[in-house]
Amino acid sequence: MACRLYKSYEAKMNFDQIEKQKTLIKNKIAKGVLLSPREIPFEDELSQELKSYIKAWYQRVYDFDFIDVESFEEQIFHSPDHIQINASDKRLFDGVDSTQEDFQLALELMCLKKSIKWNTSSPFVSFDIKIKSRQYRATLLHHSLCKEHGSKLFLRSQSNDVFPLKGFYDQNFLKNMVASRKNVLICGPTGSGKTSLLNSMLNSTSSEDHLLVLEDTYEILSPHENTTRLLAKEENDLKDFMSYAMRMSPDRIVLGELRSKEVESFLLAMNSGHRGLMSTVHANSAADAVSRVALLTRLYSQNALDYSLVLKLVAQNIDYVLYMENKKVVEVIELFGSEADQLFYERLDKKMAAQKAAIGF
Repeated sequence: MACRLYKSYEAKMNFDQIEKQKTLIKNKIAKGVLLSPREIPFEDELSQELKSYIKAWYQRVYDFDFIDVESFEEQIFHSPDHIQINASDKRLFDGVDSTQEDFQLALELMCLKKSIKWNTSSPFVSFDIKIKSRQYRATLLHHSLCKEHGSKLFLRSQSNDVFPLKGFYDQNFLKNMVASRKNVLICGPTGSGKTSLLNSMLNSTSSEDHLLVLEDTYEILSPHENTTRLLAKEENDLKDFMSYAMRMSPDRIVLGELRSKEVESFLLAMNSGHRGLMSTVHANSAADAVSRVALLTRLYSQNALDYSLVLKLVAQNIDYVLYMENKKVVEVIELFGSEADQLFYERLDKKMAAQKAAIGF
């Protein structure tokens, strides 16, 4: 592809001049200077042919022109020549014709465009980005974390489509859950469809509800204009936003994902009588999600709380837990409370299945 084309040019051109020009560009980028392809500082002695070659090389790196397959859910760039492509029903492996050095430069440019620091002191970053008119969530792993391989990129496709609720589960049940302002936790493994279901459920909320959305990366779609959105950054994390939340008079609070110190504030908002709260969490089952939230609360709480007490708080304030696999809700539990470490709940998915079977559905 493009890299072989460049190498053939380099065989004909002055290799030293090419490397000198590339080094000049890379040094500026290393200093935090974002150069567009129009702003390349060319050396005076370069021929027009050499300038065109350098500009074409840099344009590809600047645009991150390394994506050939667009219909995918996730691409993992282990290296330029080893890319894992995860689609809904299959997994493929591919590669692009690029050097590791150019790939690293492309990632550094990606971060510069978003004004994000990515280096040895901040080796793990995540943000939303648009590539070739499509929206993605990018997660970058700096090469300083492991000497065995270079930097890695995890690209997850983000859709602006809101899917019908009936594609996930019984739509009347889900709509009633939203209309009755239940506190809902959606759980499942990575890529199971948690955010997609959350977006579809929010789409059925009343346009009169003031919706407060808190997340660290733009993934949740605003169903109407009566929405306030806060994106976490280094100086303001999700816990800070949760402490501000009650001052904004929200009718509903939606937290993108529960995973660290924001979980305690989220539970306290529920315990204060606030209704219609929704969030997601990674878990292996619906019951496991409840235990995980309790464990996270205990781990990140500023107070030394007993696990059984935390579990009781969680079980009293979350009404329903939906567990997902492969874009479908496969388990629904209604929580009733807990005693010591014992969680009390009912499997509504089994109950509904039995009722349908009894009437011949």
